[in-house]
Amino acid sequence: MSIKAAEAIGQFESGGNYNAIGPATSKGNKAYGKYQVMDFNIPNWSKEATGRASTTEEFKSNPSLQDKVARFKINQYWDKYKNVADVASVWFSGRPVKAAGNAADVIGTTVPQYVKNVEAIYNRTENPLLQNFNTKVDKSRQLNLTDTQILDKLGAKDPEVRDKIEKSRTQLGLNDRDLLNKLSVKFSGSMPTVASVPLRGGLGEIRGEVKEEPKEKLFPENIWKRRKNRGAW
Repeated sequence: MSIKAAEAIGQFESGGNYNAIGPATSKGNKAYGKYQVMDFNIPNWSKEATGRASTTEEFKSNPSLQDKVARFKINQYWDKYKNVADVASVWFSGRPVKAAGNAADVIGTTVPQYVKNVEAIYNRTENPLLQNFNTKVDKSRQLNLTDTQILDKLGAKDPEVRDKIEKSRTQLGLNDRDLLNKLSVKFSGSMPTVASVPLRGGLGEIRGEVKEEPKEKLFPENIWKRRKNRGAW
């Protein structure tokens, strides 16, 4: 979605105010809550996110529902566009940056202004999913989750985090134990205190193929040495 992008949008839209109500449009519609979701979107979006269509009254009085609905939709936009600018533009105007141009809302905010402000908040906001990172890793390892399971669980909650994990796996060539430790140092300043769940005879989990050590070629002299060492000669 990222969760971080959703937080940035929520902060710019309302200052994080779940009770916020926007001004009426020319057609009389209003936006509600922290993320300023238009009233006509609430029934369909809430049904997509939760399986049940909610009323405007239910939506504006339920912060947890607002988070769930907004994050669900922003998640969809992130999966499609994979960048903050287009996600913010689609949330604001219904169109990505290039297609939206200088379109403005009822109070005169243009798409470029909106995107610039959301990006600025995004860049100085810590992803809530990554807060207390070491504590989360330690608790997961205590539950006997492998490092790959922990990373996959993080990625399932936030596609931006998932994309970064996959990029690190492929471009940096890190196994999941080393990647998780690296993330811990980056976001918490230190390594996790609970050891990685042991796999393959005590090694931390390794994602991908395991390279085998090259086998020694059995030249006659090597055969002679082996037999000699075993006492055969």
